[in-house]
Amino acid sequence: MTDSKKENYSELWVAIRNEKDAKAEKFSAEQRIKYNDMFDNFTEEVSAMSDWTAASWNEFTAKVDRQWQEFAINGQTGE
Repeated sequence: MTDSKKENYSELWVAIRNEKDAKAEKFSAEQRIKYNDMFDNFTEEVSAMSDWTAASWNEFTAKVDRQWQEFAINGQTGE
């Protein structure tokens, strides 16, 4: 295996880890949204919604990065 391909696999692993971390953040925000009563604690609800939006974006960008790394690996010729 070439050094370039090893580096791409390493970057793929980082991208997969980032995607999983973003999903975990999104899940945490979803749980806070679910359990916060909007009328009793509006500030917490807004904070949870903001976190959910940011986590959704992080999940999207991590997924794109993972797919890019997979493309780079699959696009290489030879080992």
